[in-house]
Amino acid sequence: MTRATGAGPLTGTDTDPPADNIPALPPLSVAQEALWYISMLSPNQVAYNETISIRRDGPLDLESFRRAFNEIVRRHEAWHSTFDVIGGDPVQVVQPAPTFALPVLDLSHLTLEQATRRAVGVVAEMSRVPYDLRCGPLLRPRLVRFPGDHHTLYLAMHHLVFDGVSVYRVVLPELVALYDAFCAGRPSPLADPVQYADYARWEQGWIKEPSAARRLAHWQRRLTSLPALSLPLDHARLPTPRFRGGIVPLALPRETVQRLREIGQTKRATLFQVLASVWSLLLGRYSGQEEVVFASPADMRQRPEFESVVGYSLTPVVLGIDLSGDPSFLDLVVRVRNELLDALDNLVPFERVVREVHPGGASNANPVYQTMIGLEPLTVAGDPSWSIHQMESEIGEAVGSTKLDLELELDERPGGEITGRLIYDRDLFEADSAAGMAEY
Repeated sequence: MTRATGAGPLTGTDTDPPADNIPALPPLSVAQEALWYISMLSPNQVAYNETISIRRDGPLDLESFRRAFNEIVRRHEAWHSTFDVIGGDPVQVVQPAPTFALPVLDLSHLTLEQATRRAVGVVAEMSRVPYDLRCGPLLRPRLVRFPGDHHTLYLAMHHLVFDGVSVYRVVLPELVALYDAFCAGRPSPLADPVQYADYARWEQGWIKEPSAARRLAHWQRRLTSLPALSLPLDHARLPTPRFRGGIVPLALPRETVQRLREIGQTKRATLFQVLASVWSLLLGRYSGQEEVVFASPADMRQRPEFESVVGYSLTPVVLGIDLSGDPSFLDLVVRVRNELLDALDNLVPFERVVREVHPGGASNANPVYQTMIGLEPLTVAGDPSWSIHQMESEIGEAVGSTKLDLELELDERPGGEITGRLIYDRDLFEADSAAGMAEY
């Protein structure tokens, strides 16, 4: 990976427009800034190399699908942007949209198990290669045909241009709409989207406003009272984290998920709030603490016009859950619900919180929190033959990276069940210990 050290001085020619007339390149969003600096400090780190898959069950019109995918890439500038340094500041550079040929890796002659193993190896190898943030591209697609005429588009991306919300909420529905239109010989039915650069400019302006300052002040008060989570580790924390991750797949059957929903309804709590209560209880039992701290991803697209923006717009929201007094589980659900609602009412990019508040803690651990829980909501593509999967445990295990001590990633599926994975730091936990946590 070529480290972006910044563009050299701009040199003018007789035909160059005056510098004052050159449009300013868009800034990075607050979350992008923090991730960009991390990537510059560790250019060969793959912890922020993400992979998702989009599946199509049944026959696939390859030409229409290629057209639809390349139209998605063209529509959303984040997926053909790179990052450079101008005047000492990182900026987004929108490049011409590439056209991906999407050759098919045909594994239909193999058994499903053989084909899956082969695809995982190919995609994991692709995902382990660091990205050149200055030159790009930051998107690597791979189309695979499986037995039974099923197809999967694997998308490897750098986290700077990706988050699960935009792929679930925007990319998949648009891809299906475009594919159906092109199969029928119709033009694109989609209006031009708002671009990520517009969101980044808005956020960089909003973060300077009094409303954001009040939220930052809230977190300055809140974080000073939160204890560090102290889980029993199998190995001492290294001076410099290596981000070596392992994965334990897990699943909740439909009946269990339905029961969790019913429990939540008794306390006006969402399914996620009930799941976060279970996570709180688990962390409390392992740590023995009366207050546990963890984070969950929250969407910073706070304005309706940004709902169709594709790119990295998530931020961790920190939760401190009070377990004192041996509450019943229903009482704990209420505590988690109230804590989460309060945190969301004061939502602000966590990266700016860290910069302004300067939380303490070990320099070899993530500031404030070391564990996270997330739930991807059910995706509605309008066509049950299409589905999206962000939590490919086999690929994650093959890539072998993590960002935190523990991450619990959960995914609602159309059948009512939940699939997911517990990601753990292999330098801190043995596989048996992580498996025990997942089982509990």
